[in-house]
Amino acid sequence: MDNEYKNHHQVVLVAAFEGWNDASEAASDAVKHLINRYDSRIIGHIDSDDYYDMQTSRPMLCTVLGHKRIVWPQTTLYQTHISDDTELILAIGPEPNMHWMDYCREVLSIADDAEATKIVALGSMFADYPHTRALPTTVNDGADLSVDDETYSGPIGIPTVLTMTAAQMGFDSDSVWVSIPEYLGGDDCPEGSVRLLERLAALLDTPIDMEDVSKRARRWKADAQMLVRYNDVLANYVHQLEEQADQSATNTLMSTQKAQQLVAETEAYLQSLEQHGATGGLID
Repeated sequence: MDNEYKNHHQVVLVAAFEGWNDASEAASDAVKHLINRYDSRIIGHIDSDDYYDMQTSRPMLCTVLGHKRIVWPQTTLYQTHISDDTELILAIGPEPNMHWMDYCREVLSIADDAEATKIVALGSMFADYPHTRALPTTVNDGADLSVDDETYSGPIGIPTVLTMTAAQMGFDSDSVWVSIPEYLGGDDCPEGSVRLLERLAALLDTPIDMEDVSKRARRWKADAQMLVRYNDVLANYVHQLEEQADQSATNTLMSTQKAQQLVAETEAYLQSLEQHGATGGLID
């Protein structure tokens, strides 16, 4: 392989897990969009027996070409190219029930064999947030799980375990999360998928075609607006959430402006010290 091609070609494993980490299926829907939008081929499966409790993640009975077959829970991996210099290994399946560390090592072994250098896990979670505002997203470094300068303590899912394990094994790793309006939690949320794909595109520094999922997101928002219009209680609740979201955005903006002002003042002070030092203006 040409050295210049190697320098520009990137291989990234992107994973989403159905279940607890997949509110309104926004994360898994984002990966499915990539699989369906771009030419993808299956490159492997992670067998179910070692990782899934069949009483929790039950197998499904389906009919294919007139024949009944059992579909077992498993992780399927796809290879796809979204641009000339960006190759993705897409992993999707139910969150495993057992042996998480073994599972993560198996996923990362596949990533290593594919010469991937970066791991990105997608997730979605329910939150008290209005559908009328851009759904918030966060990107967490697998080597540093601090969020908003605070240390999180609480339950975690397989995306966090995967990205932390990846960082420990030398991969560049991130987890990307989107907050989904809990009051609309019974439906799919393509708007959440759009937000995840936008952040993924920024991480990859590569455009992602989102035309299909964006159309579904617009329909989702229109349906949500219709629901609110005919439910006064829900409309009042959404209005309260809007006020909270706007106030939070204002506070964040003010904090950012204060931080920028402090940096500017510090730089000006240091420059004045250098100028005085250069002209001998400092008094011993």
